[in-house]
Amino acid sequence: MRKQAHFGRIGSGMMDQKVSGDAFFWALQGVCALHRKPYSDALARQQLAAPYTTRSLLDAMQAYGFDAVHTTRPKPKSFTRKPFR
Repeated sequence: MRKQAHFGRIGSGMMDQKVSGDAFFWALQGVCALHRKPYSDALARQQLAAPYTTRSLLDAMQAYGFDAVHTTRPKPKSFTRKPFR
């Protein structure tokens, strides 16, 4: 069974946001660890070239075998305040 990772989008252009190299590989390593998939930082850095963006992170996750998809999430219409009891 393939694991699926979802990336929600709030505004336009969110899929092409720049990501630092450290954050890119940290996120990739975290998803691999969460799903108990082998990960080598040195190997990933050799195989995945800059520029690092949210779109290239999605592509990298797909290359690692995850069924990663981009989804849009509607903005909430309003927040209602309810008292805690």
